[in-house]
Amino acid sequence: MCLPSKNITKLLLEKEKDGDAIKIALEGCKKDLSEAIRKALSDAKKGLKTGDYDKAGQSIKHVLGFPLMCKYNLQTAEFDFTPFYSQINIYAQLSDATMRIIDRF
Repeated sequence: MCLPSKNITKLLLEKEKDGDAIKIALEGCKKDLSEAIRKALSDAKKGLKTGDYDKAGQSIKHVLGFPLMCKYNLQTAEFDFTPFYSQINIYAQLSDATMRIIDRF
């Protein structure tokens, strides 16, 4: 994944002084991107392996929600770190491409 929780931990330490809103948003991102997303990606892989493309597609949509919510929360907290947002945008584009492939089955 493009958004490893180690990078978020590093950002969290660097931004700790900048305010509680950013800290809370980064902690939420770290939790979602390191825990919840693994389960959803595992479900997507299972769906692809078993031919359950609807389940795989739903899991991909579910997974995409985590980085998009992270991006929204960080932007709301006025966190300015363009490379992070660029990675989320790339991830969203890859998810869209994956959905187009799954929709063909």
